[in-house]
Amino acid sequence: MSDPSAELSAISEAYTRAFAARPRATRNLVELDGLVARLQAIQGAPGTTGETARAALDTYSRERTLIAEVQAGGASARKHQVWSALANHLVRRYQRHYAGQQRWTRDLAQLQALCARLQTLLDEGDALAKTWDHATFSDSRRRNREQLAAYQRELREVVAAIGTGASSDKASALANRANAVFRWYRLSFAGQSRLGRRPALLEQLVQELEGVLAGMDALTASGYRTAAHDKNAGIVRERLQVYRDELTAIRRVQSDQGYSQVFEATAQSANALFERYRSQFAGKSRAAMDPAQLEELTDALLEVALHMDDLDRFRGDDRNLANLLIVLENLSLYEAEVDRIRQARAPKS
Repeated sequence: MSDPSAELSAISEAYTRAFAARPRATRNLVELDGLVARLQAIQGAPGTTGETARAALDTYSRERTLIAEVQAGGASARKHQVWSALANHLVRRYQRHYAGQQRWTRDLAQLQALCARLQTLLDEGDALAKTWDHATFSDSRRRNREQLAAYQRELREVVAAIGTGASSDKASALANRANAVFRWYRLSFAGQSRLGRRPALLEQLVQELEGVLAGMDALTASGYRTAAHDKNAGIVRERLQVYRDELTAIRRVQSDQGYSQVFEATAQSANALFERYRSQFAGKSRAAMDPAQLEELTDALLEVALHMDDLDRFRGDDRNLANLLIVLENLSLYEAEVDRIRQARAPKS
């Protein structure tokens, strides 16, 4: 018999790789049964190895029950899994880009869109629950409703905060908002195929830049003139026109090509991000990695997921649900890895 401690470590690694942070609707019960059998074989080992094996056996057995219950829901369970994952990733986006940040520097258009999308997902989850539901999803809806209410309150506070303060503070806040827009454009549009880009995101970027430019022009009209402010306003005005033109071009290209080609291009974008993760992050020392770089990848991958979801909403079907689930599954893994990197880089107490 192999060393029980080494076997326990191998089982734990296999479980983390195949089950942790992955959607229950798509898990392989046969594989989990194999891990349970291996745990049963070493649960009698002496000391902490046996204790840990027994605790893991209890955890895996409970998880198996939940997986079986969810998978009994069939197509309804997979739809639940999609809305739940999308909602949770929107929550993650809020926590990353809004929580604890100065309100008057925040991207208003994206926060509005985030709240609207989360509301739509909750409405769909409630509708799905009328035909099939599970405690894990009803718990998620309850948490997401509470989070949405908090985000809507924060949205009102952001609206109230924008435009307050001294002129120099206003100019700085407007520049920060513009830089956030430029970041999103670089992340999801610059140098990339128009066929696989999400028009709704670019609409939000245009809307935000319009608000920023209006604020900059109002400052100028009030008599605030500095070289930096005038330069920033010129850059925003120029970029705004570029983004408007790009939005028109993306809409035209996607309309000409049709749904199948657009979805295929979007799937290719997902595959490129998967490959980027494998080449830049997989198997590397967490303590040596920059979590901000992986967060950028997760931001880009969530945009791919939202675009896939937009396309299926436009079509009124879910024939590509399996592809969307794959994207969301990988996104969950990458978000979990961001947390592990931060833990590995945290100062030791």
